[in-house]
Amino acid sequence: MKAAALFLLLLSSTSAFLRAPSNNGPIASSAKMCLPWTISLGTNDGLRVTGDDVVSIRGGGGDAASPSIVAKSKAFISKNFFLIGMGLSLKLSELTNAAANLKLNGLIQLMTFGAWPFLVGVPLTKGLELFAPSLLSKPLLEGLLILTCLPTTINMCIILTSASGGNVATSLCNTVISNMAGIFLTPALLLRFFGTTIELPFFELVSKLCNKVLLPVAVGQALRATPVKEFYTKHSSFFKRLQEVVLLGIVWNAFCNAFSKGLGLDLGNAITLFTILPLLHIGSLMTFFTFFKSKLMNVSPGEAVAAAFCSSHKT
Repeated sequence: MKAAALFLLLLSSTSAFLRAPSNNGPIASSAKMCLPWTISLGTNDGLRVTGDDVVSIRGGGGDAASPSIVAKSKAFISKNFFLIGMGLSLKLSELTNAAANLKLNGLIQLMTFGAWPFLVGVPLTKGLELFAPSLLSKPLLEGLLILTCLPTTINMCIILTSASGGNVATSLCNTVISNMAGIFLTPALLLRFFGTTIELPFFELVSKLCNKVLLPVAVGQALRATPVKEFYTKHSSFFKRLQEVVLLGIVWNAFCNAFSKGLGLDLGNAITLFTILPLLHIGSLMTFFTFFKSKLMNVSPGEAVAAAFCSSHKT
């Protein structure tokens, strides 16, 4: 099941990027990658980074639903089951120790916002533009560069760290740090590379991050003081298998959504990206894991796993 999850992860990461429409000429009026961040490149109003929702829940006839408190609670638990479980299983001391590991956390963020754009994004796009100008259109090359400027994933690196037996507390802390830092660093990097003004709804993004990560973990921590903790511990093997099923569901859903909405690519660009993106992901994961598990880093194997996943993933 883990192997299937990792395979689907590669496909979903590729297909999520492929959702941006392609043009062979100048940048189209709008090219978007709709995930926790929505990035729009436009000829008229420059580059915008916004926090559009990926999923909206609607009632019959297309009108927005008005669920009861019970329905809202059920929806919250179902959407955040995994992170609530993480909050249940982690001790508060584990979270505080992970947050206090400034050296490891700083290096993970350096890889995310330093190594990726400057050692991967710029050389890759410049090299393709110089030596294979017909391989990918300009909007797709710019999309690759934008991809390297993004923070880590909100849920996926935590899920994969847990499935791999890594340090979940480290992964959780760096998910929050990366996405908070990304509110400032991603626009700065895009401004550096594209020289365009950037609009960013700061409070909206912070609110979404709190709702997606901090609130579910806080609920799980609160439940540790109740009989729910004992039940969760007693049936830990069942919940671990259930988490793997959730992982497969999330990845498969992202994969299906990307293809059901159309890729907007010709066959040549699609084949190129299906080659480049999995290679980038696998190569970065192996490189970062080798780097963090080295004796020079002096971190535990679990921390090395968490650092590799957090550093190699892009939202």
